[in-house]
Amino acid sequence: MAQEGRLEVRLEALLLRPDGPDARPFRAGEVVFPRVRLSGSPYLSQQPLSVRLLDAQGKALGQGSKKVAFGAMTSELEELAPGVRLPAQGRYTLEVRYGEAVARQALEVLPPSLARQLYVLGLEPRGLGGMPLLETAELLGPEGDGLLLEKLEAEFKAAAPMAAVNARLAQPLRAGPYAGQSVAELLRKAERRVLEAFVRAAVQDPQLLGENDVVNAFVNWVQR
Repeated sequence: MAQEGRLEVRLEALLLRPDGPDARPFRAGEVVFPRVRLSGSPYLSQQPLSVRLLDAQGKALGQGSKKVAFGAMTSELEELAPGVRLPAQGRYTLEVRYGEAVARQALEVLPPSLARQLYVLGLEPRGLGGMPLLETAELLGPEGDGLLLEKLEAEFKAAAPMAAVNARLAQPLRAGPYAGQSVAELLRKAERRVLEAFVRAAVQDPQLLGENDVVNAFVNWVQR
């Protein structure tokens, strides 16, 4: 929290999606949206709300600014500040300014996360029964990728016996990166490299997962 004169800006949360919860720690490539509380005595004044991402030397790597709308007699307001992209793994400082008031937050940015990329896209991995494989907190957490792959492995292996009695899914694929293996075999093995490739494909083509459960989405994907 920082104060300058009669204005104050306070960081309330750092979001990965404007409608989501606090999402720290952040990952490389993500956009962080600061949710802030602005206050003024006796009232707020018309000032730009700006955000900068600074490296260890204080150099600005990204920035954004917006006008804030409020009534003439408003003394306090919660506002979503502009988002800034985190370019790579490392340590940064997030700086939010409202007029002369400043708030700063140190950030340690971790390697990219596939699970969190699904969350950013609004994709919710669901099992054959239609239930989410993970809670939002699990997707966003430090073990999100590992938990997601574990859930996918369990879902695929559970579906493998059903696929094995389907003539089409039991036939070896004739083309593609998994030619020579059947869909049923791929489900039964549920190899980590295949699971990761499937999630990456869903990130690159969100319609792949869309309204589908993960098993049917996978079956459609490997048969493309």
